[in-house]
Amino acid sequence: MNHSSSGTGSVRRLLHLLPPDVQRGISHAKRKMLGQPLSDQTLPLSAADQAAITCQARQAKQQALQSQHQAACRTRYEATCASPFPPQKVSVIVPNYNYARFLDQRLDSILAQTYPIHELILLDDASSDNSVTLLQARAAKITQFPVKVVPNDTNSGCVFAQWEKGVALATGDFFWIAEADDFCAPKFLETAMKPFVDDKVLLSYTDSSIVDESGTVTRAHSREMFNIFGTDRWESPYINEGKAEITDWLSVNNTILNASSLVWRKANYSDIFAEARSFRLAGDWYFYLQVLLRGDIAYHPAPLNYYRMHSNVVRKTTSADIEYQEISRIQQAANTALSLPLNTLLAQRRRRAYLEPEVSASALKKRVAILCSPPFPGSGGHRTIIQNINALVAAGYDCDLYYDYCLDLSGCNEANARAYTESCCGECGAEILIGKQLRTSYDLVLATVWDSAKDASLTECPHKAYFIQDYEPWFYPMGDERLAAEQTYRYGLTPITIGRWLAHTMETKYGTPALHFDFCADLSVYHPLPDASRRHAVCAVYQPGKPRRCSRLLLAALRRLKELDPDAEILLYGSNEQDGAEQTIPGAENLHVLPVEELNRLYNSCAVGLSISSSNPSRIPFEMLAAGLPVVELEVENNQFDFPKDGITLAQPDAEQLAQALYSLLSQPKKARRAGEAGALYMKDYPLQKGFQQFVQAVEALLFPKS
Repeated sequence: MNHSSSGTGSVRRLLHLLPPDVQRGISHAKRKMLGQPLSDQTLPLSAADQAAITCQARQAKQQALQSQHQAACRTRYEATCASPFPPQKVSVIVPNYNYARFLDQRLDSILAQTYPIHELILLDDASSDNSVTLLQARAAKITQFPVKVVPNDTNSGCVFAQWEKGVALATGDFFWIAEADDFCAPKFLETAMKPFVDDKVLLSYTDSSIVDESGTVTRAHSREMFNIFGTDRWESPYINEGKAEITDWLSVNNTILNASSLVWRKANYSDIFAEARSFRLAGDWYFYLQVLLRGDIAYHPAPLNYYRMHSNVVRKTTSADIEYQEISRIQQAANTALSLPLNTLLAQRRRRAYLEPEVSASALKKRVAILCSPPFPGSGGHRTIIQNINALVAAGYDCDLYYDYCLDLSGCNEANARAYTESCCGECGAEILIGKQLRTSYDLVLATVWDSAKDASLTECPHKAYFIQDYEPWFYPMGDERLAAEQTYRYGLTPITIGRWLAHTMETKYGTPALHFDFCADLSVYHPLPDASRRHAVCAVYQPGKPRRCSRLLLAALRRLKELDPDAEILLYGSNEQDGAEQTIPGAENLHVLPVEELNRLYNSCAVGLSISSSNPSRIPFEMLAAGLPVVELEVENNQFDFPKDGITLAQPDAEQLAQALYSLLSQPKKARRAGEAGALYMKDYPLQKGFQQFVQAVEALLFPKS
């Protein structure tokens, strides 16, 4: 990726626009590099460091909760297994194909079990060795329980066809698929059966030892092979809810390494068998996951199963491709079923990364590079970028977020950059990388601000897009920066805009067809409260650090409103700057920056909301509408495309006109109530997830164009 000089230049330009506490948070070394004066040297910790500490505390809390959950799972196991449980009917199924040399050891280990066996079903899938003869001879000598030998005349071509056949023949309430080349310790079945006293348990397994073809133990425990999580949970027995097991572990990696280590409660699994047949390498993993969507799992750490790993297995690129694609398919199936958290989706990607060096490019999941500058606390634009990245990750894309420079994060590294980012913007499902050079090939590169557009245009990616949240040329007076920002719309990047006005502007002014997604709101946060009591009050977005918010016009309009309606309460919010703005309006109060939950209560307690944007609208007025709050905004070109007809009152950019619009709603409660109800009804069709889906669809329109 080519480097342009615009990156640090943009930092230099934007630094003075940041809130003072964030300005002080940028390291002195970085400010020196940018030509900034080395002031505020008494600050003990940068804002970035404070954010990282907050994130680390949150991670510690999550780890503590995980430890508590694991302890509860261990306690459940102990309590369950202490209950009496008379012997159950267990059908043992032995699927075989050309493993005659291992059958005696397999069958001897079954006959040595300390737990009673209900029946033994010996399947052969048209072996070319003497397996059938051996199975028939051994079956004739077993008298302690019924034995069936069921050979196939032709090979089924699928291990799951044999599994399904065996389960259909089984008459027990539980079954154990004991693969022909494995063997087990005498107490395997006794140990695995104990947790089934809990009716919710569908699967119960033990750890395995790894043996070679001669039966020599090469690894005492197999948990070292699947435990990529750095946890000690497989060192103790447990019973876990199936969906929790999937969410935390089985959706990332197959943690049941060998089918022979597992006993099943019999149920109707025909639909799972049908789908499992379409897998060539990872069907067992898919099967376990689907079963655990229906019930719970038990585990014991004793290595009572012996899993034979053969030395003649050679991985080829084609098999690596198949394995990668099947893992991706299983992981996506888990996400579709359970809407997995972002940290699990990121862990899934890291699991796939183990295979990527052996996988051909055509088999890899689609990759997206996002070019951005680091966020700062309270940056709504960065939060929107990361929320939409997360939507792409949830849809199955691998995303990398590139920061063009780095704040001082106690040793500028990518782990700290993640902690800082998540403290500012919430969880991020992308890998976070520092630098302007792309580290691998991508299917799509996405610029997010005007001075990343040049870099995006110079990459060799087959698809290039521009995530446009606002008309950035208007951020600057006429001059170099304004012209440079405007020129980025002519670089040939496909615009993906938030809202229709920006898409209209791209198409009519620059001749660039644009994709867009709608302004939406998180309806789980912003909604009318049933017990809301609205005061004779106006809440107004006051953000003096953002010129497009027209803070002087806003204050003038509110002062005029107080002249028209002295009883009106004025509540400012949106900035932590202590500039005394509220003192210029009689009786006004500045609530500063509020958490989102408190914002919804604020919107439900006021009669009117005032949100001014002289460029593209923000989400704020839409969130007000979702809460049932009527809104006053500017009657300018940019507000003519995205707002509903009802619920919004547009007024000319004049203090008197804005004040009159506010007063009209305050003095006519029925009119205000109707407007609020209309706005809330409109926003019911625009949940946040709809906007994310539209964004993903826009990306897919680029990656998979229709012919």
